[in-house]
Amino acid sequence: MANQTLGYINVMLTVIAICGVALAVTIYWVAKSLISGTASLKKLIETVDYNVHTSVDMIQRSITDINTITQKASDQMERIEAIITDAHQIGVDARTSMSMIESTLVPTLVSLHAISAGLRKGLDTWREGSPDGSYRKTEAAGEPESAGDSDS
Repeated sequence: MANQTLGYINVMLTVIAICGVALAVTIYWVAKSLISGTASLKKLIETVDYNVHTSVDMIQRSITDINTITQKASDQMERIEAIITDAHQIGVDARTSMSMIESTLVPTLVSLHAISAGLRKGLDTWREGSPDGSYRKTEAAGEPESAGDSDS
């Protein structure tokens, strides 16, 4: 029986040794897979990191371009505002000038029209009152005949 027990112990030790080898191979294979998975993850993370940095750089350039465009638009708006202010001031100045011209020129024209009408009336009266025709003689001496006759 001792011989038989020793045989069973040898078989059990052989099975345990085979299981140990199988376990070692399995652990090696899992470790190798984890290491290769880690390398793949590392490469994937590096690729994602590169893409993120590239995207961030592009976004920063875009923001800089947008800020530049916004600044230029702001400058243009300030120029347009200055032009509109100048145009408004020119309009106010023109209205003031026209008002001054109207307030001085219109009364002067009315006065000149009244003087002209008075001169015409005086000329017509002089013509009618001249019995000897002296007015007609002056016309023949060089005065135009239609000087007072145009509105009569």
